[in-house]
Amino acid sequence: MNQANPPSNAALLDYLDEGFIEQGFDMKWLHREIASSHAYRRSLQANATNRLDERNFSRATTRRLPAAVLFDAIAQATAGSAELARWATDLEERAIGPKGGALIGRYRDGDYAATVFGRSTRDANCDCSASNEPNLLQAIYMQNDKDLLAALDRKSGWLHEVRERVAKQRRDEAALDTGKLINEAFLRTVGRPPTAAEVERSTLHLERVGDPVEGLHEVLWALLNTREFITNH
Repeated sequence: MNQANPPSNAALLDYLDEGFIEQGFDMKWLHREIASSHAYRRSLQANATNRLDERNFSRATTRRLPAAVLFDAIAQATAGSAELARWATDLEERAIGPKGGALIGRYRDGDYAATVFGRSTRDANCDCSASNEPNLLQAIYMQNDKDLLAALDRKSGWLHEVRERVAKQRRDEAALDTGKLINEAFLRTVGRPPTAAEVERSTLHLERVGDPVEGLHEVLWALLNTREFITNH
């Protein structure tokens, strides 16, 4: 933010600036104000007057999540309850930079993931070099990269919690509620409960695999690779 990079809507920025201060720098207020605005809630459905408009917010456009946002989404979707609680309160974990708690995409392995997903190189005082365009390497990364697979399998992650829960229920000879686990996998990734057809398909897959944790691992991996997860729509 400087004179060489002026806001596209100065009045709107001033409104958010003043409201943010009045609300005591409440990030939830800021997010709620933006997400509940008419511009943000526009439908993807185009009509004859706006079908070619991708600049003026007369309708929503499907966009791939920016690199840093996508990496945070993957980390959050695969995180255990203790990790989520820590990220909600520990500012060091939420930092953008070398001290940030993100598992992938930042200051690791030569920033390979960040480069693949078009993060700005920051060689200019604007985000001109950032790109949200899809490419084949991104699909390969989401399906096979060791960092993403490590995020799924980490000891502080959700699947590790599920594995311990399943082991305890087996010791106690208690029934496993796979429907609840499938529902949580959908809420973690695409932010909605599964449809009846999705529940049926996921349940059949878990039964076919035999091991509920392994089956849920594959369901979660599949959800991370959906367009619904990777795009803002």
